Amino acid sequence: MAKSSRSSVIKSNNRRLKKNVFGPVESARAERLSAKLLALAAEAKPVKDVEMNEEPVEETKDAATKEDTAMEVEDAKPVGKKPGGVRSQATQQRLRGGKATISNVGPSVGARSTGLVLGTHKKLIPHQLRRFPPVEMTAHSRRDGTLSSVFLLAANILIPIAIFVFATGFFPYKPLLSGLATYDTVTEYGDPPAAPFDRLVFMVIDALRRAAQADRPRLIRDGAALPFTAHATSPTVTMPRLKAITTGSIPSFLDVVLNLDEGDESSSLASQDTWLAQMKAKGTGKLVMYGDDTWLKLFPGTFDRADGTTSFFVSTTLATRVDQGAIEAQDHLQSTLFVVCGDHGMNDAGNHGASSPGETSPALVFMSPKLRALKSNLQSPMPEDESFQYYSTVEQSDVAPTLAALLGFPVPKNNLGALIPEFLPFWSNRKDQVQLLMRNARQIRDIVLAVFGPGIFESNPDADAATEPNTDYRELALGWERLAGSYSKGTGNGDHSQLIVSTTKWLRHAQGVLSSMASNYDTSRLFLGQATAGVALVAAIIAAAWCAKDKLVSFTPLSGIVLAYGAMMFASSYVEEEHHFWYWATTAWFAYLGIKGYKRYVSRHSPSEPLLIRNRGNVSAARQTLFTTALLLTTRIIRGWNQTGQKFAGEPDIVKTYLNTNPALLWCLIGATYLWVHQNLVYGLSGLPIWLSFTTTTGLVLAAFTFKVAFTLEDAPELVTDLARYILKLNFTHGATLITRARAVFIGLALLTAITVLFMLARRRISLNQSGMPPPSPPNPKIEGRKASSY
Repeated sequence: MAKSSRSSVIKSNNRRLKKNVFGPVESARAERLSAKLLALAAEAKPVKDVEMNEEPVEETKDAATKEDTAMEVEDAKPVGKKPGGVRSQATQQRLRGGKATISNVGPSVGARSTGLVLGTHKKLIPHQLRRFPPVEMTAHSRRDGTLSSVFLLAANILIPIAIFVFATGFFPYKPLLSGLATYDTVTEYGDPPAAPFDRLVFMVIDALRRAAQADRPRLIRDGAALPFTAHATSPTVTMPRLKAITTGSIPSFLDVVLNLDEGDESSSLASQDTWLAQMKAKGTGKLVMYGDDTWLKLFPGTFDRADGTTSFFVSTTLATRVDQGAIEAQDHLQSTLFVVCGDHGMNDAGNHGASSPGETSPALVFMSPKLRALKSNLQSPMPEDESFQYYSTVEQSDVAPTLAALLGFPVPKNNLGALIPEFLPFWSNRKDQVQLLMRNARQIRDIVLAVFGPGIFESNPDADAATEPNTDYRELALGWERLAGSYSKGTGNGDHSQLIVSTTKWLRHAQGVLSSMASNYDTSRLFLGQATAGVALVAAIIAAAWCAKDKLVSFTPLSGIVLAYGAMMFASSYVEEEHHFWYWATTAWFAYLGIKGYKRYVSRHSPSEPLLIRNRGNVSAARQTLFTTALLLTTRIIRGWNQTGQKFAGEPDIVKTYLNTNPALLWCLIGATYLWVHQNLVYGLSGLPIWLSFTTTTGLVLAAFTFKVAFTLEDAPELVTDLARYILKLNFTHGATLITRARAVFIGLALLTAITVLFMLARRRISLNQSGMPPPSPPNPKIEGRKASSY
C-alpha cells in the first residue's frame, strides 16, 4: 500500500509540473522554433553557392528518420539538396580545392518546399578525403592533354635526330693514316740530304698576331731572323691550331669541343704522327717542355722532362721568363733553330675564334745565325696593313714539313703542308732541293690514295677532265703523273729549275684541294638537320600553345623575343654583339611591366570613391613608378659596367674609369657581394640547424673570397690592396695553389648540396612519422574496389 501511495503521489506531482512549469516553456520553445523556420522559408533562395530546387521535394517518413551526410559550405549556410543526391557545382569545386567540410545531419525539420538541412560541421582529415572520388576530366580536356603530350614527345624525339643529322654533315670525314712516316726507299731519290740544324727551340705564344713592328727588328734587318705571316684557318682556338702546327693537318670544328674538354683522351696526339714524335724517334736528343700543360695533354709520354702550368692560371711573368731564356740561348748555339709563332691571332678587342683578318694572321719567325746565309734583305718595321699580311704569307700547316727538312726527319704522314721555298737555298745542290720537294709531294699523294683509292691514278691521262666525276681531284692525279714523268727526265739531263717550280705549284694545288675537303660540308645533310629541327620547334610550340590556349596572349612577348633573337643568329656581327639585344629587350620588358602596373593602380579607383581610397591608389602608383625607375637605372649601370663584344670593347666603362684606379673601392664592392651571398645562403639553408648552416656557408664563402684574392694577385697584382694581402695571409690555406683553392670551392659546393638534400629527406621522413601518415604508396585495385562498394 505504501509503495502504491508513493507512486500515485509522484505521478500527481509530474502532472502538476508539466502543466504549470514545463508546459509553458515547451510551448514557448516550439513557437520560437516555428517562427525561425517560417522566417527562413520566406527568405530568397541562395544562388551564389547552392542551387535550389524549383519544385518542392517529397519527403517520406523514412527519409525524415534516417541520418544523411551532406556537403556544406565553410560558413555553415544551409545547403539545398538536388534530387537524386547530386552535389551542386559549387560543392564539387570546393571538393577539388581541398576545403570541403562534412555535416552529420539528423532528421530533417522545417518547410519541405525549401529542402533545408541543418547540421554540425567538422573538418575532414586527409585519410577521409580519400573516400571522395576525384573529379573526372571531361573528354575534351583529356583529348587536349593527349595531343599536347604527343606533340611534346615528338619534339623531344626529333631534337637529337636533328643534331645527329646536322653533325654528320658539318663534321666531314677525314682520312687518318696510322704509324710513323719513314724515308722512302725509292732509288731515284737517293739518301736524304743533310739537315742544317740539329737542335730546335720552339715557342708558341697564345694569340700572337702578326704586326708591322717586330720585337727584334735588328735581327730581321741583319738576316738572322726570317719572318712570315702564318695563315690559320678557322676555328682559331688553341687546340685545333696546335694540331695543325705539329701534324700539318687541317683541323675541323669538332676540335673546338676537344679544346674545351682537355681531359678527353680523343684530344691526345700520342697516336698520331707529329714532328715531335719524329724527333723522339730519331733519338738524337731529348725533348724538354716548359710552359702550358696543354702540350702535356696533347703529347703524353713524349717529353723527357716537363714543367707544366695549368692553362687557366698562367701569369704573364711565365711567358717573359721563357722569352728571355730562349733569346739568351740562341746567340751561342750556331746550329740551333729558334722558332717563335702564335697559335692564332686576335682582333682589336683581344678576342679570337672567328675568321677575321686579325684572328687568322698569327706571327711566325725563324731565328738563327745560319739564316744570314739566305740573304733575305728584309726591312723592319713594315708599313701598316689592315689585312695583317706582312712579309710572305704561308699556311700554318707548312711548319711541319719545313721543320722536317731543316732538322732531318720524315714528313708526318697526315701532313697537308708544303715546304716553305725560302729555305731551299740552305741546300746548294739543286738535286737535293728537288728531292725534298718530291718527298713532300709523294707524302701528300699517299693521302690522295687513302681518300680516293688507287683508281684515281689509273685513268687515261688523255681523257677530257670535264668528263671525270670530280675534276679537281682528277686534275690533281694528272698533275702528279706529269710531275713524276718530268722528275725522271729532269734527273737524267740535270735540268732541275723547272722541276722545282712545277713541284712547288703542284704542292700548293694539292694543299688547296685537300684542305677544302676538310671543310667540304654535306649541304644536303645540313639542310635536312635544320628542317628536322624546325619541325621539332613547331611541335614544341603547338604543345605549349595547346596547354595554354586560353592564355595565348601571355606568350606574345616571349614569341616576339624568340623570333627576333632567331633572326639575329643569321649574321655573325649580330652574334658578336648579342648582349646588346638582351640589353634592349630587358629594358623594354621592364618598362612595359612598369607602365602596366602604373595603369592598374590608377584605373582601379573611380572619381566617385572616397578621397582616402583614391589617395591610396595614387601612392601605390607613385611607388610603382619609383621602383620601375630604380630598376631601369640599375639596368643601365649594368650595361656600362663592362664594355664587351667587338664594336665597343675599347670604350671607357665603369670598371676601367673608376674601379681600376681605386682598388679600395673595388674590394669594398667585392666584399659586400660576398657578404650578401653569405647572407642569402644562410637564409636559404634555414631548414638546417643554425650552427651547421652558418659554419658551412662561412667556410665556403671564405674559400671563394680567398681564391678571388689569390687569382687577382697572380693576374693583376696592382689591384690587390694591403688589406686583401693581409686576409690572404691569415687564411689557413696560405701557400695553396690556385688549382687547390678552386677545387676546394667546388668540393665545398658539392658537400653543401649533399648535406642539404640528405637533411631535407631525413626531416621529411621524421615529419611523416610524427603525423602518423604512412608514406604515399601506389593504390591497390582490390582495396579501392572494396571501398567504393562500401560507399
